[in-house]
Amino acid sequence: MQMPVRNAEFLDELRLRTPTRDVESWQILKSACDVGPTRKIMSASDHVFLSARARVYSLLSLALQYPDEEVTDLLFGGWAQGVLTSSLDELRGFGYESIEELEQLSETLSREWDASDLRKEYTRLFISSHLKLPCPPYESVYVSKERGVLSDDILEVLAIMRSWGLGISEDFKDLPEHVAVELELAAYLLEQMKLGIQESDPEYAERAERDLRKLIAHLRRWVPRFSQCVNAETRVEFYRDIVAALDAYIEDEANLLNLE
Repeated sequence: MQMPVRNAEFLDELRLRTPTRDVESWQILKSACDVGPTRKIMSASDHVFLSARARVYSLLSLALQYPDEEVTDLLFGGWAQGVLTSSLDELRGFGYESIEELEQLSETLSREWDASDLRKEYTRLFISSHLKLPCPPYESVYVSKERGVLSDDILEVLAIMRSWGLGISEDFKDLPEHVAVELELAAYLLEQMKLGIQESDPEYAERAERDLRKLIAHLRRWVPRFSQCVNAETRVEFYRDIVAALDAYIEDEANLLNLE
């Protein structure tokens, strides 16, 4: 299995392989998936809400990958705006305060951007700089004392990936603690929660939700500082709008799950 994947139908590309599960009724999920203080989100129609949340994560992940031709085609060719349009109504129903930032992002995606300018800015911010890399897109830099990469602080995230049989796509030549990877992992776990509902398997959905809670706790630790850095350092409005939406969305997700 691979991630991040770089197409609109990301779940198909993950080539999920799970055994068939047989549980009498998905309705038992409403009580069986109450893990800790989590707000119950397992009602009959909530698979739609789970999909909406996953799509936003996948979009944010895509926007924070290197803007090669494939990525820019998805971002500015209509797919990304379609994701936001189809997701915003669902998020409104749950009181997401990031709606304003996501709507601004939708407007940003509707504008024409010079792909060459985006690539130069992405490289300057996140890959290389002749002085100092302004905003490394790696969790360890923001949470470890050494401010290096691949610290012990991210072992839990790597363990989650391994437990689901996930690895990094050969096309994605970066570290597994990259912000795009963690965001796509969140999208993947939400899709697994939905799969548990659809296949009447509360234990499977509960497992995915537990891992999602752990992952969002990680994202909440470092995404605000990463977003502040990009907001201060970027010379291109596109990336400022991306991190504004990212920061607000992660906070909404943490609030939904009642994370401290």
